Amino acid sequence: MESSDVRIRKVNITEEEDIMIWKLEKKGKFSTKSLYRYMIDGGLIDTKMKGVWKARIPQKIKIFLWMAWKDKLQTAEQLVKRNWKGPISCKLCGEKESVNHLLFQCPIASVVWCWVRDSLGWESLQFLSVI
Repeated sequence: MESSDVRIRKVNITEEEDIMIWKLEKKGKFSTKSLYRYMIDGGLIDTKMKGVWKARIPQKIKIFLWMAWKDKLQTAEQLVKRNWKGPISCKLCGEKESVNHLLFQCPIASVVWCWVRDSLGWESLQFLSVI
């Protein structure tokens, strides 16, 4: 460890104007996005969600998909982690409520996905043919 005297001697004082550089962005400019990313994920970029963020869909859908991906939707499973004392079963089928259950495993979700698949002609998609 260097003493404070040695560190002070390494500082070069010039007449140039000081500039600030935001190290969390390549361009060196502050952005709330980079600060938020740093606070939540230590600055890591989730490459699996990059396509969603660039997609031409409403922002609220992007946020919903991000929350589902991060398992942050307010399902009974998540609320229990916050000391919630309410029921943990799905109101539609009675199974344990989780993000995966609500979006894919619940019989109602299966009906909706089948309707979407058939309406949009997605018969060739493997994960939807299982439902």
